[in-house]
Amino acid sequence: MRVASGQAMVEAALVLPLMIFLSLGVIQLASVEHARLVTEYAAFEAARAGVVCNASNERMRDAAWFSLLPLNGRTDSWTALEKTHLHTKRLDRALARLSLGAPSVALLPGFRAENLLGLVRIDVVEPWADPALADVWKLPGGSGWEELDFDAADDFPEQSDADAHFANHYRSRGPDEAAARLRGATVLAIRLRYFYELRIPFANWVIFTAWYASNAGRLLHGAMDRPSLSATGMWGSSSGIDGLEGRGRGVTHSRGLDSVTPQEMVTLWRLGRDGLPGFGRRYFLPLNATHAMRMQSNVYRKWLMHGP
Repeated sequence: MRVASGQAMVEAALVLPLMIFLSLGVIQLASVEHARLVTEYAAFEAARAGVVCNASNERMRDAAWFSLLPLNGRTDSWTALEKTHLHTKRLDRALARLSLGAPSVALLPGFRAENLLGLVRIDVVEPWADPALADVWKLPGGSGWEELDFDAADDFPEQSDADAHFANHYRSRGPDEAAARLRGATVLAIRLRYFYELRIPFANWVIFTAWYASNAGRLLHGAMDRPSLSATGMWGSSSGIDGLEGRGRGVTHSRGLDSVTPQEMVTLWRLGRDGLPGFGRRYFLPLNATHAMRMQSNVYRKWLMHGP
């Protein structure tokens, strides 16, 4: 009996750490999936705010911000909500000071670039990032328009004589490109990028490192707690993973702003290695969600972030 009991203790000692690590990994991955669903809901809320607030990026970001607060702490009371909001705001400002989330393309003059920094970014994908739709401002007289009428797609709000563009539509003599361009320009499609913080100890580092290596197109070798970029690391002669810094390709898109640039990938790596001032080591994954709605208010030119 003593031999059997000792054998059971040895087996438990060998298996228990692995089971704990696997459990932590499952919990962290489940949290990531939950965060992805919340991010999709936040994208809906942001789009809803945009269509009723004249496509204001600031209003869309505010709507997404409060939808994402439950991912950062308790929100089941006013006191808890305030505490979570203040903590998240401190983290957001710390990331903004690093210019994390800085756009990789030029913005129109007057747009507040700070709205794109930190935890949450709202990028207008349509119509302004679509050259064909952005050209609506280049129609006759369009260079002087300050807004687009959302509920009168058969005329231009600031040039009454432009109704001639839509004569073909009413007489069914064929498509009118200008009319189609204006109707398309009153559909708002946005992309929400949220830096989700991995919080489960050990699992956060493992998952972040695996994601970063995948983004860099590199294979990891060796033990789970001692990964290596070299296959020789499997036999104890580990070359480490410091070589991953600077190799992240980022997350790019065919339209709109890139979610993460290569320079920001370097910053994410250093946050996990060196830490964020005032917060210590932090591991973030960029989560993306898109949503589109028909405008329910006029689009204001002064709030365009990029376009013609």
